[in-house]
Amino acid sequence: SKFIDSINKLSVDRMVKEFHAFSKEVKKQIFEAILDKLSLLKWDEIRANEGLFDFLRAALKVESNIALQNELFDILLTRTLIGMPFLAKEKLLTIIAEFTRLSSVREFIRENNRINQIITEFEMSNSFAMAAINAEIILNLAPLLDKEEVNRVIDAALSNDQIFYSWGARSFLRKLLSIHRDRVPE
Repeated sequence: SKFIDSINKLSVDRMVKEFHAFSKEVKKQIFEAILDKLSLLKWDEIRANEGLFDFLRAALKVESNIALQNELFDILLTRTLIGMPFLAKEKLLTIIAEFTRLSSVREFIRENNRINQIITEFEMSNSFAMAAINAEIILNLAPLLDKEEVNRVIDAALSNDQIFYSWGARSFLRKLLSIHRDRVPE
């Protein structure tokens, strides 16, 4: 659409202001369309489309309707976990990591039983960078994890070399283990 094409050409702030005036349905359609576009990018097209990632982050951040913010986050989460090319996925996961710090988003994840999918994404980390981002997301969700989920995270960290040898993941996993000391088997 014309709006999406303008995102990479005009300032993100200006486009977010325009976006803010749209209806709930139009906002959701725009998020889906941006994620469609990102899912088709080749690795050498990512840099030219940085504005789309910045826009998604900024549009989520300024959304004052918490229910809609959660719905937009859910579109982002679902599309990121399913069929997103590697570099786009890595950038989208950094946005997810940022928003999983919000208690409203964590509550949404818990209520909608999305923790299992997120742990599966962590278990399948296929680069050191991806392992670090996924570990940050897991740490942000630490208050929601039960004993079985903590054990899945530990098993993945011990069995997946991309996680085990990721310097970036270590500090997040150490914090997670200190939070859940009582749930970690000897």
